[in-house]
Amino acid sequence: MIHGLGQRAKLVVLALLAASVLVVPASWLLWHVEARRFDENRRAEISSHLGDIRLSLRAALDARLAFLRAIAAFAASDPGASPQAFAAFAASLVEGVPGIRSLQLARDGVVSHVFPETGNDGILGLDLVRGLPSAQRKDLLDALRYGRAVVTPPVDLLQGGQGLIAREPVFPAGPGPKPARLWGLATVIIDAGTFFGDLRLASDGSLRLAIREQSGDDSRNALVFGDPAVFDTDPETATMPVPGGDWLLAAAPSGGWSGSPPRPSLVAAAGCTWLALGAVFFVFLSWPARLSRAVSRATAALDTANADLERTVAARTAALTEANTALRLGEARYRAFIDATRDMAFIKDAGLRYVVVNRLLAEFFGRTPGEVTGRTDYELVPAVLAARCHESDLAARDGGEVVTLRETVDERTLEVRKFPVPLDGGVMGVGGYIRDISDRLAAERALRQSEEALRLLWAAVDQSPASIVITDPQGVIEYVNPHFSILTGYTPEEARGLTPRVLKSGVHPEAFYREMWETLVAGRIWRGELCNRKKNGDLYWEDSSISPVRDDAGAITHFVAVKEDITDRRQREDRLRLLMSEFEAIFNASSVGIVHLGADERVVRANRRFGELFGLDPEDLAGRALADIHDGSTRLEVLRRELLAKVAAGGAVQAEERLRTSAGRTFWCSLHGRRIDPDSPASGSIWIFDDVSARKELEAVREDVERIMRHDLKAPLNSIVNLPGLVMAVGEVNEEQQEMLAEIERAGHVMLEQIELSLDLYRMETATYVLTAQRVDMARIVSGVAEMLAKTARARGVAVSVEAEGPVFALGDALLCQTIAANLLKNAIEAEPPGSAVTVRVAGQGERVVFTVANPAMVPEDIAPVFFEKYTTGGKKGGSGLGAYSARLMTLCQHGAIRMETSPETGTLVEVSLPMG
Repeated sequence: MIHGLGQRAKLVVLALLAASVLVVPASWLLWHVEARRFDENRRAEISSHLGDIRLSLRAALDARLAFLRAIAAFAASDPGASPQAFAAFAASLVEGVPGIRSLQLARDGVVSHVFPETGNDGILGLDLVRGLPSAQRKDLLDALRYGRAVVTPPVDLLQGGQGLIAREPVFPAGPGPKPARLWGLATVIIDAGTFFGDLRLASDGSLRLAIREQSGDDSRNALVFGDPAVFDTDPETATMPVPGGDWLLAAAPSGGWSGSPPRPSLVAAAGCTWLALGAVFFVFLSWPARLSRAVSRATAALDTANADLERTVAARTAALTEANTALRLGEARYRAFIDATRDMAFIKDAGLRYVVVNRLLAEFFGRTPGEVTGRTDYELVPAVLAARCHESDLAARDGGEVVTLRETVDERTLEVRKFPVPLDGGVMGVGGYIRDISDRLAAERALRQSEEALRLLWAAVDQSPASIVITDPQGVIEYVNPHFSILTGYTPEEARGLTPRVLKSGVHPEAFYREMWETLVAGRIWRGELCNRKKNGDLYWEDSSISPVRDDAGAITHFVAVKEDITDRRQREDRLRLLMSEFEAIFNASSVGIVHLGADERVVRANRRFGELFGLDPEDLAGRALADIHDGSTRLEVLRRELLAKVAAGGAVQAEERLRTSAGRTFWCSLHGRRIDPDSPASGSIWIFDDVSARKELEAVREDVERIMRHDLKAPLNSIVNLPGLVMAVGEVNEEQQEMLAEIERAGHVMLEQIELSLDLYRMETATYVLTAQRVDMARIVSGVAEMLAKTARARGVAVSVEAEGPVFALGDALLCQTIAANLLKNAIEAEPPGSAVTVRVAGQGERVVFTVANPAMVPEDIAPVFFEKYTTGGKKGGSGLGAYSARLMTLCQHGAIRMETSPETGTLVEVSLPMG
């Protein structure tokens, strides 16, 4: 028995050893295969999870970068936008989106716009190129250098905390396909903690996740998120392109890549298999029947292991299906986001075929998004437009910069913004937004027109020469223009809140103001003249127009007063009334007859004296012609017509003529006529009639007396001239007596010459003088006159100098020239006080001989206008007033000219010009 048990035990041990030879290698191989499959499954699961994380991260980042592109487009479309306009736009943009620390615009690299301002006060005015830490400056310079958006990994913010910083250059739209110049930068700062926290990356704790930059420069592989030690654990990785570079995502199990522990079922199967094989071998060794049962049990064990393997494969398939579902869900979210934007959006591949289009762009093409995808512009729009789109696509794709342009399609203006988009495989595509700005441009044009009209209206009100006052319905002043302040002395600040009663002068009765107010509250316009009082107390008059202003419901909301200062006009009117009263008094009390003739040469009115001259009633003369007032000869009628014609032509006339009264009496009348307004024939003419009969009679008597005296004096003078010769012929005379007789003869000759000259002057006055002209030496004549008057000059203490170069011949009469020179030189000497000097010059000037007498004294102001008139004298003792008068007559009858200039600075100069001889 014992032997049998020992033998059986040996067989059992031998069978187990034999089974071990087969089971141990098979078990190890099966465990190794299972461990490897377990590792692959875990990596596939982590890779799928990492893909979901990348999609979520990319969608979230793109959503934030959409804000960056939006504010960049805002700055490009309106470079001069105010901080308030930017704040309003940014507030509407990020409403309800957490984690946005700030939106910024930096004109010329200096932060000029920021939202929100709370917590970002120190950012405004920051020079980004000089003021940023070095960790951010390189990304900023890359954005400026390459003209594209750049995302900086989480950095310490100047405002505190850490944040992702996305920056994009702003290029205002230029006339060509490329931007004209760099305007500045658009910046979005995303709170890193909120951003990554909201994504719930690896929230179940089964994974360790880390993200860092990926570049060839190790110094730039900055950590974006997670534990950098993850990258040292042989993690699963995925690359996510971001503006300005790539991010490398890494994930590893929280417990590390530990090998798969032997599964109990596998250990049990191996043990069972070992025991089974041992039994088989035992049976084989001991009993063939038992071997058969052992093989059956081993086969069952293998079937169980196979079932376990199939369950593992099914679980892996379910995990992959879940990952695909998450991927489709991410794509659906991205599609919902781009379909919800107000602009048409698209992405094209490297071949410029549409790979992503939103709903608005598909509707623009008249197709569904699926029908647009995979097509080029040449398949969707006219060839000309497609060519322009292709050109701008190439500029954005190959130029690596943002391209902004405008297109007009079916009378609609589209603003197109294109930018390069990195695609898988390292190639570049094109992304873009298309916005219909037709309504905005029309609104901007309307706004500009409204602003211009408002500016012009405001300028007209502000610069109006009239006072403008706006009050509320109760009459309280709300606005006054500058002219109101200039006129009244009240500044706008002082006037605002008062009522126009502050200007009340007290001139008008209360009923006047009550009627005005009743007119206004009834909704009617009031017009009238007001006397008001300035701030300094002065009174002034205004021509006012006050109008009610109604709202859409017809209620009066304001009163507008436009008032013109008519103080000067009122004063002129008062002055005119006074002058008219004075004129009436003078007109009717005048000692001369005055007649106002209309443009039709009929009497408008005549004064009392005119009626007295012609024996008529002035009240009956209106509307009558002069020819109907008094009769006259044909000669008088011709004269009347000549005078009226000269006045009608704008001239002034003066004449003396015998006229006849209504009673038939004749009298001498001096007539003066001129047009009232030389520039207005319709004003008519004014005529003055003066009875000069008495003066004419005196002049006739004086002429008779002068003529008798001139003729009667010549006979006695001839006897006196001949007397010295008779005396010397009768008897001897001594030398003294001879001189006396010679002086008597010389004086007699001078008197005869003066009588002859007086007769000649009479002939000159009566236009009967006949000139006998000959060549005379004016230099010799003037020098002789100066010698003749030298004694008189010395007696008065006046020096006389003559400036004449050689003989200067004129064509005239020697006696007349001598008399002219003597009269003018004698007047100059007698006008000067002792110590003065008189200068006489004679010279030829062209075809004339000019003789001048200059002295320092000025002719009195009342004498200068009538210097050459008859009987004009400056009051000197013994003056006859004929010297200058006769000099003028004698000059004119020799075809010469004479003039006088006088002033306090230069004294008096009398110039005589005669024809060259």
